[in-house]
Amino acid sequence: MRSFPRVADRTAVPQQTNRTNGHRPPPGEEPDPHDEIARLEAEIEERSAAIERCRKVILVSKIAAAGGGLTIILLLLGIIPANGTLLIISIAAVLGGLVGLGSTTTTAGQLADAVKDAETRRAALIGTISLTVVGDETLRQ
Repeated sequence: MRSFPRVADRTAVPQQTNRTNGHRPPPGEEPDPHDEIARLEAEIEERSAAIERCRKVILVSKIAAAGGGLTIILLLLGIIPANGTLLIISIAAVLGGLVGLGSTTTTAGQLADAVKDAETRRAALIGTISLTVVGDETLRQ
């Protein structure tokens, strides 16, 4: 008889240590604001690129759903000769397009929320840095 390890014997998955999973590092381990701002800017850029890819997939999904729907209508009206294979492909295109549209739209929304959150954190970090004004004429007098 095979015995399964008890819950206590299983190796626990270590907690993620990156800062992109929504958790702040423990006090005392705060990174340099400049490094954190650079990391947030890279994260914003990466997620913005992912949003652009989502927009392309959304467009393809809309085209597939519309093309499949149009083909079904043309088949039902008799403009295109009856063809069972074409009907099945059209139905699959409509369903696949709608599923792709829905899931990708949700993903794009989540990515947009993450970008807004990262921009807010970046703005807060920029606010904590003491900036030096360069080239201000009023300070030279």
